[in-house]
Amino acid sequence: HYQWQRDTGSGFVNVGTDQATYTLGDADVGGVVRVVVAYVDQQGTAEAVTSAATAAISAVNDAHTGGVSITGTATENQTLTAASTLADADGLGTLHYDWQRDTGSGFVSIGAADQATYTLGDADVGGVVRVVVSYTDGQGFAESATSFGTAAIANVNDAHTGGASITGTFAEDEVLTAVSTIADADGLGTLHYQWQRDVGGGFVNVGVDQATYTLSDADIGGVVRVVIYYTDQQGTVESATSAASAAISATNDAPTGGVSLTGTATEDQVLTADTSTLADSDGLGTLHYDWQRDTGSGFVSIGAADQATYTLGDADVGGVIRVIVSYTDGQGFANTVTSAGT
Repeated sequence: HYQWQRDTGSGFVNVGTDQATYTLGDADVGGVVRVVVAYVDQQGTAEAVTSAATAAISAVNDAHTGGVSITGTATENQTLTAASTLADADGLGTLHYDWQRDTGSGFVSIGAADQATYTLGDADVGGVVRVVVSYTDGQGFAESATSFGTAAIANVNDAHTGGASITGTFAEDEVLTAVSTIADADGLGTLHYQWQRDVGGGFVNVGVDQATYTLSDADIGGVVRVVIYYTDQQGTVESATSAASAAISATNDAPTGGVSLTGTATEDQVLTADTSTLADSDGLGTLHYDWQRDTGSGFVSIGAADQATYTLGDADVGGVIRVIVSYTDGQGFANTVTSAGT
């Protein structure tokens, strides 16, 4: 008969069954084992022989059972959770979590905190995520289990921060500049600019796709704003609209062309003020004519009728004649143009 015995530090105790073999288990690790063989001889005497004790029983790693999986939605800003069904005959230790990401070049550690949850971010979009759970078992063996990768992480648009504003003087002929403080966690794309004007009927598009806009006559009395738009690095179109400007004030645009005199500089002849080249981008108003004469003491108004023609008389002989043409333009600015003298 066989009585196996184990001593793990407190003396030998019986283990196993009455057979010639004994399979060492986790409970034996670190202890020693012996066997007592007993029998009754042919004369009826009970006899027993005890073996020497073994060397200390060494551990053999028992592979864990179960594994680790990931629960949660594979979408940016969602939280994934590592779910463990691990068991280990050698005893589980403290579980540690290494979250890993593969965006096309193989899995690398994300550097997230050693915890059972992970919140997906912009850097994960388009990649897959897995978790490696590791521990040291009760026999001192390092163990690990790796989950399957998730589906490709879907993007959720992150609203931009910052916005658009306009700098410059809100007056005709001035140049306005669009200023962007836009930032986007999804990554900025190329900025595009749509200038808009409202002169009372709602905003309409004006200008070209650039960061500056030169105010013109058409803007006077209205307000201007700019819409800055772009496509972020995740493919979402984003835009920011500035506040509207103050009302655009007019600036007098000097007339172009001029006035000249036609006719013969001789008494009784008729001079004509030729305004055929006179133009004003603000709009010409009604033309008025002030005929003037200089007989040596400077030009003075003749007092002739406000008209485009003047008939030379005796008082003009020996002097020179000119005409000053005046008008109020379409923006309310008074303008004058003076001809050369005869």
